[in-house]
Amino acid sequence: MPTHNSDSLSEYTECLDIIYDIIQKYENTHKIVLAGDLNGTLQTSRTNKHDKMLRNFAKNMNLTTGVELVNTHTFFHHAGNSSSQIDYILVQDETLVEDYTIVEKSCANTSAHTIVKMEIASQMTKIRKSNQQNNKSKYKMQWDQIDKKSYKSIIQNSISSIENEKDVNIQLDMLMEAMTNAGKKTIPTKLLQTKGPKWKASPEVLTILKACKEIYKKWQSVGKTKDHVLASELKNETRGSKDPVSLT
Repeated sequence: MPTHNSDSLSEYTECLDIIYDIIQKYENTHKIVLAGDLNGTLQTSRTNKHDKMLRNFAKNMNLTTGVELVNTHTFFHHAGNSSSQIDYILVQDETLVEDYTIVEKSCANTSAHTIVKMEIASQMTKIRKSNQQNNKSKYKMQWDQIDKKSYKSIIQNSISSIENEKDVNIQLDMLMEAMTNAGKKTIPTKLLQTKGPKWKASPEVLTILKACKEIYKKWQSVGKTKDHVLASELKNETRGSKDPVSLT
């Protein structure tokens, strides 16, 4: 907040107006917490213009520390000329406040301000991650197999209605929809992953699968002939697994 300069009153008023607008916008949907160096005190022992404005503002907006104010200063002038309580954490809902503390000024703290802290009571609801995303099959579009003639025809049939629309944003949406529909009708897809949760193999099965993978690579490197000794070795290895491996 603005300091006590000659023209600070209008600046201070403007800042309070901004905070007022923010509170008015969110107080019905959020819990309000206002924190910082307010360059004014809520203590009645000081009565400059900033102090009076801040106290009236806090009263009108139902802002409070949630505890009884103590005469503990939060600001200490570097030259030792003055000290005051001008740093606050304010809330509208007092039930949020579990503890409010003004920490004693430490010699290690080189700031002119000391620490003000508030413990806020809150409740968090644990959200269980849905498995719905894992239950969708995944496909890859085979662009190299696209029916270009049909794709172009579908797009062309949509052009006239797109051109009749005056709004550019709607035109873009219509074009994207036309391209999506054309793709679905003219581009073959390849199944990459079936729906359902991922199967978790046991350590024993993982060992067998790893061995099968290594044998398969060797078999593939020699041409994958079914009469090769590696083909027989692969079949024997898969017998240790519940799920047989197809040789193709």
